[in-house]
Amino acid sequence: MTPGIMVNRPDLSDDAVLQSIAERNAMTGRSDLDPQTVLSAAMSGDPDAREIVDGLVLPPPVAPLSMHQQPLLREARSFLPRIVPFAWARRGEV
Repeated sequence: MTPGIMVNRPDLSDDAVLQSIAERNAMTGRSDLDPQTVLSAAMSGDPDAREIVDGLVLPPPVAPLSMHQQPLLREARSFLPRIVPFAWARRGEV
């Protein structure tokens, strides 16, 4: 298992996860903990290390997001009945 998969972000590199652990340690006053040690312990199943890793603030995704195709506006309005007449001529010019 890679560190990115462990935090449910397979697009993240190992360095990004380690940087997030270091930032979390600095924010909580645990700067004496080595990020690599915390990561190794979390991957081994240590509950305290997993708690640290589960609370990480991760960078935004860099992988492209998959988007479904949306119909064009003209295609979306095709539900209107075709029997509705559209008269562009002015009154009396028919």
